[in-house]
Amino acid sequence: MTDAKNTSIEVRIEQLNAALPQTQCRLCTYDGCKPYAEAIVRDNEPINLCLPGGVRGLKRLAKLTEQDATPYIAELQNEEKPRMRAVVREDECIGCVKCIRACPVDA
Repeated sequence: MTDAKNTSIEVRIEQLNAALPQTQCRLCTYDGCKPYAEAIVRDNEPINLCLPGGVRGLKRLAKLTEQDATPYIAELQNEEKPRMRAVVREDECIGCVKCIRACPVDA
């Protein structure tokens, strides 16, 4: 029975991890998305700590964990930033490292 329970926990962790944005930004205070997913499952960590996921991510996590996202939505709307995308054009790169300073995940 323990193996089935462990498998179920691991499946839930993987589902939550897949729902997270995979920015590995550490804004949730965890070292990455998977450790945060593990904390949600194993330690009942709140589902509102992922700023890059925004309200859409919060709602995905709420659905997967069968929780109500409503108490967190207003706060997360105030804290979330608009989605941005950086594109490095390698052939034009002069090595200024501005992209490194701007990247929240040190890519």
